[in-house]
Amino acid sequence: MSSVFSVAWEFLTTSAFRNVLVALALATFVFPELVFLPFILRNRPRPTGLGTTPDAYEARLESIVARIRRQLPGAAPAARDVLEAELAAATARLADMDDAYEDYRSRLVEAARALDRLGLGVPPGKAALARGETGPAVSLFKCVAERRRESAQNRAVAAYQLGRLADARLDFATAAHSFVHATRLAPGEAAYRRAATAILRATGRRAEADAL
Repeated sequence: MSSVFSVAWEFLTTSAFRNVLVALALATFVFPELVFLPFILRNRPRPTGLGTTPDAYEARLESIVARIRRQLPGAAPAARDVLEAELAAATARLADMDDAYEDYRSRLVEAARALDRLGLGVPPGKAALARGETGPAVSLFKCVAERRRESAQNRAVAAYQLGRLADARLDFATAAHSFVHATRLAPGEAAYRRAATAILRATGRRAEADAL
């Protein structure tokens, strides 16, 4: 056993090991998003994309409509308000597929730019967005939004993007929470407040919307 420790100690005190540490430090400095890779791998969510083609997007919207219609009959009043808002939005998007699809694609582009702005342009996240898969980007934005050491501005940007992506996939409960969080972190940002107010009113939470 002592020989094992001796070999390990010799390695730890070699210049090769020090070079490895220096290389890792430099890599982290040049590519700070690498720090977040373990978070992505541990918290990889289920697929949340709506597809990269108009047909895939339309099929996903239709499946969301079918799911909501199954859930509505047994939903509690508060949940019913959210489901009805999601159903109305999904139906409207299906009725105007061209504009809806363009809006969805623009949100993915906006999310990729936000990752760059936050210093999180990690290849897995951006590549997934290019495929229409938002899961890795959501993990990165969550990490920033929940980190107390981050500036309020960065946390607000991340929370707003979480809301935008949640709204795109018709998860209005998550969208409302994220937009409200962004507004509280950056109360002077009119876009955040408008998004929060709109989603709260659409889901029947008018008193909360008026209080923002």
